[in-house]
Amino acid sequence: VTLTFHFLDIEITDIVEPISGCDLSSEEPVTITFKNSGEYVLEEGTVINLGFALGETNYSEELILDQSFGIDEVMTVTLGQTVDLSESTTHNMQVWVEVENDMIPENSNIDYPVDSYPAVDFSLNLPDEIETYDPVTLDAGAGYVSYLWHDGSTDQTFIATETGLHHVTVTDENGCTGYDEVYIEFRNSDLNVTEVLSPATEDCRIPDMPMEITIKNERTEPIDQGEELSILCIIGFDTPYEFTETLTLTEALAPNEEINYVFDQTVNLTSGNTYPFTFRVDYNDVEGNELAHNSTINPTPSVDLGDDIIYVDDDSYTLVAGISGTYLWSTGSTAAQITVYQSGEYWLQVTNSYGCVGADTVYVDFDGSWTQQIPGTNTIVSVYPNPVNDKLTVQIVPQKPSNIEMQLVSPVGQTIYQKKERIEGLTTTLLDVTNFTPGVYLLKVMIDGGWTVTRVVVGR
Repeated sequence: VTLTFHFLDIEITDIVEPISGCDLSSEEPVTITFKNSGEYVLEEGTVINLGFALGETNYSEELILDQSFGIDEVMTVTLGQTVDLSESTTHNMQVWVEVENDMIPENSNIDYPVDSYPAVDFSLNLPDEIETYDPVTLDAGAGYVSYLWHDGSTDQTFIATETGLHHVTVTDENGCTGYDEVYIEFRNSDLNVTEVLSPATEDCRIPDMPMEITIKNERTEPIDQGEELSILCIIGFDTPYEFTETLTLTEALAPNEEINYVFDQTVNLTSGNTYPFTFRVDYNDVEGNELAHNSTINPTPSVDLGDDIIYVDDDSYTLVAGISGTYLWSTGSTAAQITVYQSGEYWLQVTNSYGCVGADTVYVDFDGSWTQQIPGTNTIVSVYPNPVNDKLTVQIVPQKPSNIEMQLVSPVGQTIYQKKERIEGLTTTLLDVTNFTPGVYLLKVMIDGGWTVTRVVVGR
């Protein structure tokens, strides 16, 4: 007689859940995977007992097969009772799957430890939203295994410079993660160019035209004395020209206060063209708003009355404007030309149709001498000969006893003669120019708040 023995065995192959993790709850599901490892097919209606025990909790339920459970087949069942794993500790569970006459019960009843790690108590310690002018250093704090910022960087700190949502995930030694985010809005510098004073929207061409703008502090706090503002200018030539200058505040700039800034750099613009300008003020590496400005350059009259000193042998001399426009001479005439009969300084202003004004000044010398009444006084000043080679005579006839001052300035701007005295009447001063370098000098005579100046030509 041959006897064949078949054994019955239900084996737990996996605890699907719970598994060790972070911040586990008080209602963690329990899911068990088990296998028919025996040599019997469990028929429909067979009762399988499943359960778990943890501390004072002991739970068991029956599973009645609704179909046969074949050899080597696997089944996964989630129990009807959850388990409380909210305490951060190691929870030692006992899990079982039992069937009557199981011949290897040790593989259907197992001890199962579950580690519940504490949640990561993490915060950037910042409000949800920040408005700022300056870069912000976000620090996730030390002690974590890893860091992952929104841009993929992995340092403990992140320097924010752009407006947007910034967030970080930190991971501790247990693999638990914490997360926080902050929305940062970076304001522009709020130092705005509010007006372009020069060149104006329509301006008259002059060589080396100055550029001047108005800057307003639209912040809520002052900017301290000594702070530096970076001022950008872009001029739309055929090839745009861009440059930056630095303004160091000599005093604090209060909120809503305005200051004017004249660029060190000047610009030469061609008449008949319109030039686009862009201005911007940056502070602490934060850009301000750009101000766009167009300037149309109109022609300025080019007035030329001749040599600076005109020597005349005749009794009269005619000065001619030589260009069209409206005229104003130093004599008060508005004609296109004037005829003069005595030595003196004469100027002409010409205004064109754009309202641009050009001017020129000449000295007409009939006899090698110069006579002028000081404006606002009845004092007469005479200077001769002019040009001069050796001795220059300066004769002053005051209206009344007065304090006078004379200065003679060289062609390079150096005051080489100065005299102050009180005169009662006609006073004559002789200046020895024998050793002077030939050139055009300026003689200035001041009396009673008025003054006059003339060119003196020293020759040889």
